[in-house]
Amino acid sequence: MYWDKPVTRHKKPKTRVKSRVFLTFIIFVAVVSYAATSVIEKHLLHVEPVTAGVLEESIYVPAKIFVNGEKIVAPVSGEVEYLVEDGKRIPVGRVIARVNAVGTDNDGNRVTWEIKSPVAGIVDLSSPEAAIPLNTEVVFQMDLRELYSLGAEARQVSGVVRQGQTIARIINNLQPALVVVKLTPEFYPGLKQGDKIIVIHRGIQDFAVVKRMQTVQGERLALLQVPASLVSGDVNTSLVLKGRNFRGFIIPKTALGRKNGGAGVYVVHEGTLRWHPVEIVGELDSKVAVTGLEEKMEVVQDITLVDGKN
Repeated sequence: MYWDKPVTRHKKPKTRVKSRVFLTFIIFVAVVSYAATSVIEKHLLHVEPVTAGVLEESIYVPAKIFVNGEKIVAPVSGEVEYLVEDGKRIPVGRVIARVNAVGTDNDGNRVTWEIKSPVAGIVDLSSPEAAIPLNTEVVFQMDLRELYSLGAEARQVSGVVRQGQTIARIINNLQPALVVVKLTPEFYPGLKQGDKIIVIHRGIQDFAVVKRMQTVQGERLALLQVPASLVSGDVNTSLVLKGRNFRGFIIPKTALGRKNGGAGVYVVHEGTLRWHPVEIVGELDSKVAVTGLEEKMEVVQDITLVDGKN
């Protein structure tokens, strides 16, 4: 009888299958370990993507504003009654106050004096007395420390005044004013006469021109001419001054290092650290503006963490 010969099936050795599985597992573990190490290293090194911007310095400083205008004085002693609002602009000839004189005239009547504005401008009832000049040409010649120390009295609403006392000022808000400010030593060290800087007052921004600089006993004072758009009735006020500005990629100073005489940073590229040369545009406080980088490049924020490993 004819019998079919049984077919023999060759099975793959179990050891070969196990080896491939084990190799795949090893590769997987290596990839995961590498990725995890890269993530951990980036986290420990504090890596941040860079972006282009502007590095700008600014300070908020007290200031004294000196303007052109007219002082209004009481013609007689008596009780003053104001007929205009503080801070309002009025035309020439507007009656701004009445003064009811002390005592009576020869007929026994009490005399009332009307005081009219000799010029158009902004009414200022802060009553700063004669200590505050209302002539910028005079201000320009005065010592800046003396100007900076001058103050204004509190606003006067009504009450008894003496003859010759300043009861109001009319500010010419159509002419430039002079401003005295005290600068910090770090702010714009190279600032000099003739330079222009940005000044902000009550939300209005414009350019101011440096008319004088004065440094005495460590005090650094500047006299600025500001446009009429910034003029108000204030004597004591505060300003924001903007100084130098540098355009580039903004990084912390701690990210910057030097190799072979040139500046540079460490960047992370495809999981590895690379030295990348840069050019410094400017420095302010703890920040540096540089060129030579590309948008979103990942830069190590503290170079000592890298150099400490090398």
